Parts: sequence; C-alpha cells; structure tokens
Amino acid sequence: MDPTPSPPPLPNQFDNSSWLPLAILGASILALAVAAYTYGIPLASRMILAAVPLSVDRAIGDVFFESMDGATLAPSRLDTPLQARLRAAFEGAVSRADGGALVATTLEFRSGDIGPNAFALPGGRIVITDELVSLVGAREDVVVGVLAHEYGHVKARHGVRMVAQSALLRTATSLLLGDFSAVMAAAPALLGEQAYSRDFEREADAESVRVMKAAGLSPAAMVSFFEKLAEKDLGSGAGIAIAFASHPADAERVDFFRRAAEAP
Repeated sequence: MDPTPSPPPLPNQFDNSSWLPLAILGASILALAVAAYTYGIPLASRMILAAVPLSVDRAIGDVFFESMDGATLAPSRLDTPLQARLRAAFEGAVSRADGGALVATTLEFRSGDIGPNAFALPGGRIVITDELVSLVGAREDVVVGVLAHEYGHVKARHGVRMVAQSALLRTATSLLLGDFSAVMAAAPALLGEQAYSRDFEREADAESVRVMKAAGLSPAAMVSFFEKLAEKDLGSGAGIAIAFASHPADAERVDFFRRAAEAP
C-alpha cells in the first residue's frame, strides 16, 4: 500500500514577497500624512485666511475681549502718564518698522487675576497687564519687545489661522481614524495644534526682533524679560500668554533673542 501523501507545505507567512508591498504602502501613506501636516494644512489655512475679511477677526476679538473685560480683566491702575509713555514707545517702534504698512492695533492696559501677562486678540486688540509692567520695572525696551511680539500675532492673523488649522487638522484626523476612538482622534489633533502654536510663536518672536531693531532697541531686553520670569518662577508652565506651554521652551527663546542681539 502506498504511504499517505504528505500535506502541502504551509505558505511562509514571513516571506518578503508578502510583507514588502505592505511596508511600502504604509511608508507611502505615512509620508503623505507628514507632507499634508507639514505643508498641506498650513497652505490650506492661508488660502482660507485670504478669503476671510478682517471684519471677522475683529468680531472674534471683540467677543473674547468683552467676555474677559470686567470678569478676568479689571481696569488698569497705572498712572495715565505712564500708560501714555509706554503706548507712545510701542506705537513709535512699530511705525518706524512698518511706516505706511502699519497694522492697526488697539493697546489696552488692564489688571486682574491673570498676573503678569500680555496677549493679542484677532482684529488688533493687544492687552498688557499692570503686573507685567511692574515685573519689568516699566522698562520701555522690554515692554516694546513684548508688545511687538503680540503685534506679530496680529500682523500674521495667527488667531484666525489657528482656528482654520485646528478645524482642518481635526477633520483630517477624524477621516484617518474614523470612529475608532474619540480619544485617539483628539490626541493627534491636540499635539498638532501645539506644534502649530510653537511655529506661530517663533514667527512672533522674529517680528519682535525686527520691530526692536528698527526702533534702535536691543533684543537683549527680551532676555532680561525671561530672566525676570525665571526669578518669579513664572516660566512656560505658569500660564503667561507670552510663555505658554505650547510656546517654544524658554531656553530656546532666550538663545534666539541673545543671538539676535549679537547679530549686526
């Protein structure tokens, strides 16, 4: 009697011919995702921004300011002459930097529960607190540097761009991950928004340097500002708008301003 025939050999599950195409496909998808994140979403947000009138920026900024004023923010207690001096220093600096191309801004002095702080709202409203002015000893060069950073946000319309990029990023994330998990879908979007925010902060820091140099001020004043924050333990983790956790690390920014001060 013939022996029982042997069963056919099982296919080799680790055969290069089976997993290599999948690896190439996965790498291609990853490369496309990175390219879309790095270039596609920022480009799309700029295209959207070009179609959005400035009146939208102002409307958004007004809503935010009105919700804070009288609640989180209180009237400034700074002397009127001091406010006028700091306002004139800032307006003079940006005027020398931009001349006829000056972006309209409204500078608001306030006090309140947010400590030493400065932030820009869409539409051109910039808020600086009494506590920040006090922290830096009302030094005009430091205040101008801080306000020029916020002016950079206004000029680049970072507020509305952030809204557009966040919406695009969340849409792309949900399309990629579907309904697999709301938490999993939110995490990449949050991380992406943090990265975009850091990019905006670097742009605003560069604008601060440009305005300060145009006004004949040394960017080293901003190094002094970060040293003051460190002395008071008010660095990136303290919720100061100019030093949010989503901003680049203070050490990186100090190095940037220091190198800018040393450059011709």
